[in-house]
Order: sequence, then structure tokens, then C-alpha cells
Amino acid sequence: MDSEAHAVRRGTTSDCERTRIEDKMDPNRYACTVLEEARAALARLNWVTMAFSKRHLATLLEELQTIVNRMEAGLEDKSDYSYARDRLRETRAKLADLEAEKAELKVEIKALKVVVEQSKDTGEDQGPNSTIHDNEDSSLEAVAR
Repeated sequence: MDSEAHAVRRGTTSDCERTRIEDKMDPNRYACTVLEEARAALARLNWVTMAFSKRHLATLLEELQTIVNRMEAGLEDKSDYSYARDRLRETRAKLADLEAEKAELKVEIKALKVVVEQSKDTGEDQGPNSTIHDNEDSSLEAVAR
């Protein structure tokens, strides 16, 4: 039994060595750090360390791919944020224009209500679809004739 368990552990690293490797591997390493480590592994490459170096370089390549993917995602997030801020700025400008137009229309409606109230007070008979401007237009037509 012990020989089987020992045979399984023979290819793996010891717990002490594994913790040393895990301490060395920072989850937020820079791409430059990974590339430096890959260059160092290539410098130590020879026929004896070929199998270990191949595995090590493959691991470094995967780590570098992960780092670059995170970097690209971060750049995309910044781009999306910038685009959203630009759209917000444009929308706020349109909203301000619409609110100004609304205020102008409210003032115009109040003025028209005052004119209508004044015409009711003077007793002028207006049809249901007529406006105060209809009388003005008809008076201008009479003058032109």
C-alpha cells in the first residue's frame, strides 16, 4: 500500500515546494513579469529540463493570455463608460432644450388663455373651432378688398 501511495507522490512536488510556488504566483501579476519569467525559463532550457520547461512555458502562456484578456476587458469597459457618458451628456442637453421649449409653450398658453378670457369678457361670440386670430384675418381681408 505504501509503495502505491509513494509512487503516486513521486511525480508531484512536495507541499513545501508547492507553497513556495504559490507564494511566488501573485494573482495580479503584470504581463511584463510573466514575460520575464518566460525569458528566464527559456534561458535555462536544455535537453534535461525540456519536459519541465515545456509545461512551465505552457502555464506561463496561459497566465499571460488571462492577463491580456483582463486588460482587453478593462479597455472595453473604459470605452463603454466613455460612450455612456457621451450619450448622457447629449441626452441632458436635449432634455434642457425640451424643458426650455416647454416653459415657452406654457407662457404662450397662459397668454392665449388671457386673450380668450378677455374676449369672453367683451362678449364676442366665438365658434367652437375658431380662435382669436380668425377675426383678425377676416378684418385684414375686408381691408384688402
